[in-house]
Amino acid sequence: MSIKFKEEPILKNDIPSFSHQESFEEHWNVNEPVVIPEQKLNVAESFLQPALDLLNEGNKNVLDAGCGNGVHLKLLREKSLNQKNKVFGLDISLSVLSKIQRLFPSCRLIHADVSDLPFEQEQFDITFSYGVLAYTPDPFKAFREVVRVTKPGGLIGLWMYPQKSWFQQFLFNSVRKTTNALGHRGTIFLADLIVPFLGILPTSSGLSLRNASWKACREVVLVNISPSTLYFPTSSEILDWCANCNLQVVHIDRENPITIWGQKQNRFDA
Repeated sequence: MSIKFKEEPILKNDIPSFSHQESFEEHWNVNEPVVIPEQKLNVAESFLQPALDLLNEGNKNVLDAGCGNGVHLKLLREKSLNQKNKVFGLDISLSVLSKIQRLFPSCRLIHADVSDLPFEQEQFDITFSYGVLAYTPDPFKAFREVVRVTKPGGLIGLWMYPQKSWFQQFLFNSVRKTTNALGHRGTIFLADLIVPFLGILPTSSGLSLRNASWKACREVVLVNISPSTLYFPTSSEILDWCANCNLQVVHIDRENPITIWGQKQNRFDA
């Protein structure tokens, strides 16, 4: 059950750190919602369903690779019928980890980059990444890292924003070019202008001011408009990733968003 690291961490705010980066700090400092919206919890719970049976066997090591403000950590704590699991939440943002550590004292929080996971091979029984790989410089490399640290027979879950139509792609790219020129304050201002219209925009969150706070809605807007690059795959591309990494797909939802769970068949060297 103990987890082996590739190297010794440095403690930052009592959190083991393996990264000199502190990305998304401003994002979470400005946008951390006080209460996680019910709609967001419902979507996250639906994503985790394929892993619950294995989770409830107990004595499992579980990794949330890109835990953010702890939506899935909250659900893992509440939905698991077996408390003998060890749950790890990893994120590149030290500020968000510092904020959630008091909320999830039983979880092991790790400051690291999903593209360079600090664990030795085959450490986890369940590993998942929810909407995070799309923001990495090389999403397939990050996926291979997720596979590398999962045990043979273990489950790997992936949630990805799907490829947009050419018009939506053009619109998103244009907005992101604008936000890059505006800087942080300008991007926040633009996001606040968009928030009232979130309910009619083509996002997969289901959030609007009718069911969530302004901060929660603005956070959804910002994760779509502020990154300089954002990868939108097709379900076929993700299935190719699984085939290349020796995963047997056990669950797939090709709709918006793409959700895939696969079982690792044998040892895989990234």
